[in-house]
Amino acid sequence: MHIRITKAGIFRNGTDMIPVGTELEVPDDFNGWANKWVRIDSPKASLEVASPEPDHTPGNVPLNEVDEHAESDDLHDLRAEFERIFGEKPHGRMKAETLRAKIEEAQ
Repeated sequence: MHIRITKAGIFRNGTDMIPVGTELEVPDDFNGWANKWVRIDSPKASLEVASPEPDHTPGNVPLNEVDEHAESDDLHDLRAEFERIFGEKPHGRMKAETLRAKIEEAQ
């Protein structure tokens, strides 16, 4: 049977405490260390990140690339329009939607 230690206070050789989260193999009829362990079906497995491979078919450009370039071009145009209308450069942290709203209010 495979178990995982869930509470502190279990010692190996009387002096070395077994860390919480440690997994051990014990006999199937094991009933010691009451309320300090849980039975687990399988040992901890390392997890792998599953990322799909990018689709590079013609005309299929990843959304983040399209948005990034479109946003930067749109933001540049909005900053120029803001400067033309108000006579000063917008704050460097103003987002495109804020600039757009300010320009619409002024017109």
